[in-house]
Amino acid sequence: MTDHNRLDISEILVLLENKEAETAQHDFLTVCAIVANSANIKLKFPAQTGDESKTRFDLLSEIANLSQFRFREIQLPEEWWKYDNGPLLAFTVEGNACALIPTGKGYQLHIPGQEALAIEEKNAAMVLNQAFYFYKPLAGGKIGVKDVLQYIYQQSGSDLKRLLLVQIVLAALALIIPLGTGYLFSVAIPFADTSAVTQVIIAFIINAFITASLQLVEIISLFRIKLKANANIQAAIWDRVLRFPANFFSRFQIGDLSNRISSIDIIQQELTLSLLVSLSNTLVFVFSLILLCYLLPVFSLLLILFLVIASSVSFFITLKQLRFLRGYFHVSGENQSLLLQIFTSINKIRGAHREELILNLWLRKFIEKMTLFFKSSKLTVIDKIINLAFSLFSTFFLYLFVVNMDSSLNLGLFILYNAAFSQLFLAFIGLWNSINQMVRIIPVFERTKPVFQTETENYRKENCKLNLKGSLELRDIQFKYSKNEGAICDDLSFKMEQGEYVGILGKSGVGKSTLLRLLLGFEKPQKGQVLFDDMELCRLNLQHLRSQLGVILQTSALMPGSILSNIIGINSSLTEEDAWRAAQLANIASDIEKMPMGMRTVITDRSGAVSLGQRQRILIARALAKKPRVLILDEAMSGMDDETLSLLKHCVESLSISRLVITHRPEFLSGADTIYIFEKGQLYNAGRFEELCSSQAFNKFRVLKAS
Repeated sequence: MTDHNRLDISEILVLLENKEAETAQHDFLTVCAIVANSANIKLKFPAQTGDESKTRFDLLSEIANLSQFRFREIQLPEEWWKYDNGPLLAFTVEGNACALIPTGKGYQLHIPGQEALAIEEKNAAMVLNQAFYFYKPLAGGKIGVKDVLQYIYQQSGSDLKRLLLVQIVLAALALIIPLGTGYLFSVAIPFADTSAVTQVIIAFIINAFITASLQLVEIISLFRIKLKANANIQAAIWDRVLRFPANFFSRFQIGDLSNRISSIDIIQQELTLSLLVSLSNTLVFVFSLILLCYLLPVFSLLLILFLVIASSVSFFITLKQLRFLRGYFHVSGENQSLLLQIFTSINKIRGAHREELILNLWLRKFIEKMTLFFKSSKLTVIDKIINLAFSLFSTFFLYLFVVNMDSSLNLGLFILYNAAFSQLFLAFIGLWNSINQMVRIIPVFERTKPVFQTETENYRKENCKLNLKGSLELRDIQFKYSKNEGAICDDLSFKMEQGEYVGILGKSGVGKSTLLRLLLGFEKPQKGQVLFDDMELCRLNLQHLRSQLGVILQTSALMPGSILSNIIGINSSLTEEDAWRAAQLANIASDIEKMPMGMRTVITDRSGAVSLGQRQRILIARALAKKPRVLILDEAMSGMDDETLSLLKHCVESLSISRLVITHRPEFLSGADTIYIFEKGQLYNAGRFEELCSSQAFNKFRVLKAS
């Protein structure tokens, strides 16, 4: 990790060359670079940074999008400078951006053009209690265990170095006991050297205190490494998952995918602990083996042979275990998916009186899982019995070997041999158990491979960031989900101009939602082009494009929380005033004003606090809050009565931005500028609503809808 005590702002300024910005923005960029450098994040700056209309939050968001990392606003706790909260971007009471960099002794405050200042209680008040935390991402391409371990090392480099040094010293100190004991019984006691006995005992006591102190440091370092690794890797993994292409999620059931992602935490914890424990045992094993080879070279060679045989048997058992473990984790994923389906459908299950059937279905999966677990555990017990038998046999062999040695062997040398052997054997057992544990992680890693091997959406792309005006087009699109299925879109084309209101009409199941998935980049057509403002979708930065779209999907739902949080979310750049503006546009403001707590009214998607029409208009307000250039509704009026439909219809018609409404209800599109009918993979232009009603296409659609 970077040595923050020697962090030189002048080195960071190299990153800002050729950047046109005002002094305040230049200082802000410098602070961002300092925080990113401390967090081991490679920073990229926008080509133009001198736009005075951009807030610092907007600028930070743009930098984060370019650099592919995430950040969040945090509230600094009391006496925050006493704890390591990671590098932070904060602000002084004067409004200047500053970097808070943790050191071994607390925090240092970095302000461009000023010397670093150590934060203490007397000067902590100069920093506001709001700050931003940067999350270091994983690479966007294919990654493996090596990349995960490297990520952990970068986050905990100083702790790992400290731990390695402590383990080397502990391994060396472990030799003092056998050497000292051997000296006592071979020299000091036989010659009645009380002074030597006293010195050895004092050495043992000092060794015990030093060992205990170092073990405390080891435990603290291990705890810090695990804590940092767990917090950072979880955030990095979920960041990576959120950047995956949408079609990735269709490959798995939700419960199974959740199980695979959460398994990464198991890999991280087991690998981190096993590697560090195996390192400690390896050092003790090597040092003890060197001592034993020096004392008993012949016995040491035979012992190595026995160790190879024992480890081979143990490894064979572990490999046999893998078959059961693979099945166990696979069934666990299926079981988790089944449980999720049961919980989400509990009312339907009770209504159909199928509780016993569902219980039997779950029991079959549970019994299958536990059977595999039992078979795996049985092999673990066999492995432990073999290790115990080998321990007894090796000890017996040592005694037999010593008894048949030269008669000059004294008690002191025998105790030295025995102590060195016991230490070596215990280290070997610990080392081999760690190796076996890492091997047992293989099935878990195999299940997480899709998460590691899938590339993120914008990886390998130099995408253009389009400031969308509002036109979009599908040109000669051909698309099918698989080679064996029929075409959903067959040479399909349509265009929507800026500010236009376009409706797409089609019966349920014809593939209307597929059009939306193509427009949003969730799916890629086999042929044809998807265009926004005459630019191909494949050339655009999808995240930036979607941020300019207001989309309400058929499955869109309210989040548990207040109406305010539902409309503006956690976007720090939006205020309650923006929420009221969006609510006014969505014709829901008057309804919210009548509620007892107004914008603070707590709602959920299934609560009775809001009606279906109010729910849909809140969703529209959420989509409009960020001032999108295009509003897209996909079957957003399903299940509505005529009065609610009329309110929502008026809301959409009153907007001045581009609007695309996908529906099977033609009456909703009476105010549309152009209506298309989607049939057999084609879009047919039916003109305005009046033309549609008098056309043969509409009569045909009504027949299709009724069928």
